[in-house]
Amino acid sequence: MKQVAFIVFSVACLMGPAVLADEKAVEVFEHYCFDCHGDGAKKGGLDLSGMLGKEDFDGSLIFENLVTGKMPPADKDQPDAKEKRELLEWLAGRQGKQVGKSFRRISRHEFVHSVNDLLGTDLDLAGKIPEDRGTNDFDSNRKIQLSREMLGSYFSVADEMLDHAFPDDGFPAERSWATSKVRDSHESYRIYHRPYQEG
Repeated sequence: MKQVAFIVFSVACLMGPAVLADEKAVEVFEHYCFDCHGDGAKKGGLDLSGMLGKEDFDGSLIFENLVTGKMPPADKDQPDAKEKRELLEWLAGRQGKQVGKSFRRISRHEFVHSVNDLLGTDLDLAGKIPEDRGTNDFDSNRKIQLSREMLGSYFSVADEMLDHAFPDDGFPAERSWATSKVRDSHESYRIYHRPYQEG
């Protein structure tokens, strides 16, 4: 019996601080954030009162705004360093495990072709992007994974193509010629056609 009582007491001790931490965090959010993001106010489309009541939620935006100091705004009451640290720790603890999401992306060949079409260039830089394994050249299904290295190579190739399409020193200046004679104008266009018999 003593063992059961000890286990119940231990579990209660372990659970108690977490519940208090939740209540304390909500109180701090109410004090600093609910004027704009709770109790019916949804500034920026964010309703913290509804969000904090959920069992699990994505608090990454709140975390980012707290870390960068964007929120609360400079003209509002600010949490002290201890409160801020506690809120950040609470948000980090509530964040669920990130599960990798499958998504569609284009292959390296399709990427280079698409950017060439968009920029009016003809560069073959697909070899600078790691090979897409297990797919054909123009597959864009969920089998194609995207690693950090591959994403970096996509950006690198895109930068190279943009540098080629839009040079730093600019494009050559446009040149135009004017003529005062209609005959000169007609002669200049004559090169674009030939008699029917020749062709």
